[in-house]
Amino acid sequence: LLATPELGLETFALTVQFLGWEFAWARLAAALGLAFVAGCVAGRLIPSSPPDAAEADGPLAGGSDKTGVRRWLDALEELVAHVGPWTLVGLMAAALVEALLPSEGLASSSPGLDVLVITVLAVPSYVCASSATPLAAMLLAKGVSAGAVMAGLLLGPATNVATLLFLRGAYGLRNAVVLVGVLVGVTWAIAAGVNLSDLGEGVSMPAEE
Repeated sequence: LLATPELGLETFALTVQFLGWEFAWARLAAALGLAFVAGCVAGRLIPSSPPDAAEADGPLAGGSDKTGVRRWLDALEELVAHVGPWTLVGLMAAALVEALLPSEGLASSSPGLDVLVITVLAVPSYVCASSATPLAAMLLAKGVSAGAVMAGLLLGPATNVATLLFLRGAYGLRNAVVLVGVLVGVTWAIAAGVNLSDLGEGVSMPAEE
């Protein structure tokens, strides 16, 4: 639930393109760590139940008659159709941020405040990992700390209103609140570590004519 939107090959490639190799590896490690900790907490809080026999023998249990090449082409087509529009949305959002947001406004904010603001915005809203990447690069160039950018990249794709409602329905309100609290707490710890490092220093604004 948490790792899938964060750890796609296309997400890693876009992160390399917009934020560099170092930030891409840091994002990958942070997403793995966040999903691992949340899974451990969920395993402690929520009792496991064996899958229903009817579900185990459902339509997903069967194989596919498609050849390897046909499956690969179908997967490539689905990947392009899924990533392309969201990347375009992210580029448009980054362009709006570039045009409307002053560079000095966010750079002069109190340390850690931008992490809180990004968290409040990211948790309830859905942000595709592909569209979040160019937007993150622009926010970083505008003066938002690397830790806040990392928090947005982790929480945006992983948490949203639909996910929160699913957690509440599947695990109960108390467990859902605890899980979200763990996600936010671990993300803040990661953001603090990122801010103590030199991540994000290589991203700069384009030269103005």
